Amino acid sequence: MKLRKLLIQSSIREFQKRGYKGLLGKYLVLSDDDKAKTFENDEKLPSLPVPPLDVTLEKYIQSVKPFATQEELTNVQNLAKEFKNGIGQELHKSLLKKASEEKNWLSGWWEKYAYLMSRDSLIPFYNMFGPNPTEELGLEYGPGKGVEHASLFCHELIKFWFLLRKEKLKPQLGTGDKPFCMHTFKKFFNTARIPGEEIDSIVNYFKTEAEGSCPSHVIVQCNGHIYKMNALHKDSTPLTVGEWKHQFNSILQASSKSKGSGIAALSCEPRSKWAENRSYILQKSAKNKQLIEDIDSAMFSVSLDNTSPTNDSEICQQLISNDYANRYADKSVAVVFFKNGASGGICEHTPFDGMVNVTACFYVLLSLAENLATISEDKTVRDGLEAPVPLEFDTDDQITKELSRAKAEQKISRYEISAIRKAFTGFGKAEITELKLHPDSFVQMALQLAYYTIHNKPAPCYETATTRLFYRGRTETVRSCTLEAFEWSKAMLSSTDNESKRNLLKMCIDKHNELMREAKEAQGIDRHMFGLYIAALEQGLPPPELFVDPLMMRSGGGGNYVLSTSLTGYTPIGGGVGPMVPDGYGVFYNIMPDKIHFTITTRQSSSETNSEKYFQVLCKSLADMRNLYS
Repeated sequence: MKLRKLLIQSSIREFQKRGYKGLLGKYLVLSDDDKAKTFENDEKLPSLPVPPLDVTLEKYIQSVKPFATQEELTNVQNLAKEFKNGIGQELHKSLLKKASEEKNWLSGWWEKYAYLMSRDSLIPFYNMFGPNPTEELGLEYGPGKGVEHASLFCHELIKFWFLLRKEKLKPQLGTGDKPFCMHTFKKFFNTARIPGEEIDSIVNYFKTEAEGSCPSHVIVQCNGHIYKMNALHKDSTPLTVGEWKHQFNSILQASSKSKGSGIAALSCEPRSKWAENRSYILQKSAKNKQLIEDIDSAMFSVSLDNTSPTNDSEICQQLISNDYANRYADKSVAVVFFKNGASGGICEHTPFDGMVNVTACFYVLLSLAENLATISEDKTVRDGLEAPVPLEFDTDDQITKELSRAKAEQKISRYEISAIRKAFTGFGKAEITELKLHPDSFVQMALQLAYYTIHNKPAPCYETATTRLFYRGRTETVRSCTLEAFEWSKAMLSSTDNESKRNLLKMCIDKHNELMREAKEAQGIDRHMFGLYIAALEQGLPPPELFVDPLMMRSGGGGNYVLSTSLTGYTPIGGGVGPMVPDGYGVFYNIMPDKIHFTITTRQSSSETNSEKYFQVLCKSLADMRNLYS
C-alpha cells in the first residue's frame, strides 16, 4: 500500500491495531536495496495543461448559480459570451503560448500573486499550524516534559532531513499509481521567505547529497533570545536524544537570566514593515547580515515556550498567539514545544502545501513509534559537543523603538485569529464508507449544511485538490457549494421526507466527486480564471468585465471564499490556517475510522462568525446526515 492510499483513501485501522509500529518502511522509507529515488520522477511529469476556454466558462457559470438572481445569471452569461468571443480569446491564446514554453505555466504566477505579494503578517494570518500527535504515542504532558519531548521530536525530524538528503523518502503516487511531483519537499527544510517592500522572495539552501552540501544547524528561540545550534557533529552524525536534551537545557538556563531583545517579533509584522526594519538591521553591521543568514539558512526553527496548554485547541491558539519574540515567521518550518511537553508546528505556506508537512509529521510519529523505547534511554553526550551560540544583533535606539511599537501592537493583533481543534466522535470514515459514500464529500456537505443552518445563505467554498500529477503541480480549487448542495441544504431544514433528502445528498456527493476528479486532472475553474486575469494584468490591460462582476467575488473568486477548507488525510495529523475573508471560516479536517478532527478558525473582529458555534452546529449536521440512513 502506498502513502497516497493511507493519506487519501484507506483506513488507518491497521496501524491503530499495531500501535503504529512496523509501518515506517511500508509507507514512507525506501529500503537500502531499493534503487528508486525521491525526486526521480519530477522532471518526467507531464506539463500542466490549459483547459478549453469554453468549458471553463460554462463551469464558472454553473458555479455561480447558488449566489445569483435570474437577472444576475443572465448578465454573467452575457459577460462570459462577450469574454469568450473577445479579449478572453486573446488572453487564452497567450496562456497556450506560455504553456508551450513552460512545463508549468502557472507555478511562477501562483507563487508571486497568491503568496509573495500578500502584505499581511504571516503569523497569525497565513502560516499553517497544528499540534503534534504527542498523545498518540502515549507521551504524557507534565512538569519538565517540554525538553524531553522536544529532544525526541527533533531527533526524529533530523532523520527526515537525512531521508530527503539521501532521496530515500518513497516517491508518492496518485490516481492509477501515477507519480506525484515531489519537488516542494526540497523546500521544506533550510528555507525562508524574505520580505520585500512590495513583493517577497524565497531563499532555499537545501540540497540533496547528489547536489552538494547544505547547512545543518537549527535556530532555537527562548525568552526572546535566538541561538544557533548544530544538529550534526563535525563527522556529520546526528545528535543523540541525550545531546539534544543537553543543548536545550543549556539554552533554557542561559536564556532564563534575562529577557532577550525579542527581535524575531519584527518578522511577525506586515511584510512591507518587516522589509523596512530587516533592511535597516542588515545595513547596521556585517555581523547582523551574517546572523540573518544563519536564521534564513537554518534547517528549521525550534521555540521553547513557557506556557502549558492542555488540549489541542489551546495548543493551536498558543502556536499563533503566544509571545512573538519566540516566533520567526519567515522560516519554512518551526516546531514549538511548551513547558509541559505539548507541542506543535508552524509552516510558511509559500514553498509547499499542507500534505508536505503532514508527511513529515507522520514520519516523526511512525519513527517514534518504532524507536521510542530505544532512543528515549539514550543519554549519550559525546565529547566535543559544540555549545549553542547566542545570536546577538547590533541594535540602536531606532531598532529598540520599533521593537517596542511592534510588541505593543501585537498584544492585540496576535489574537485576531481564533483557533479551535476538536473531534466529532459520533462516527468516522468506517461508517461513512459502509453507506457507500465518499468520506470527504460527506464532510464537505456537512460543512455546507452547518453554514446554511447558521447564516441562512449558501457559502462559497474552497476545497483543496492536488494537481501533483503534473510538473511542479500544486493545487486547484473544488467549488463545493454547488447548486445541488444548496438545494439539499434547504431540504434538510424543511419537512421533506428522508428518502428525498437521501437522494438529494447522493446527487450532491456525486457532483462533488466529479468536481474533485476534474480538479485533480487540472480541469478546474479557478486556476484557469486566475491565469486569464493575470495575463491581462501582465499585459497592462484593465480587468475584463467578467472579473469585476459582483458574482465573481460573491462566488469566492479572487480569494474570497467564505469557507476555506481542506482534508489533511486519514491519519492523526491535522492543523489549519486562518480564514480567507474577515467574515469567513477556515475549516480543516482529518478523518479517522471512528471520529473526525476539525481545526476551525475565525476572526475575533467578526461579529458574524464564531469557531465554537460553527463546530457545534457542524456536529449536529453530521449527526442529522447519518440519521437519514437509520
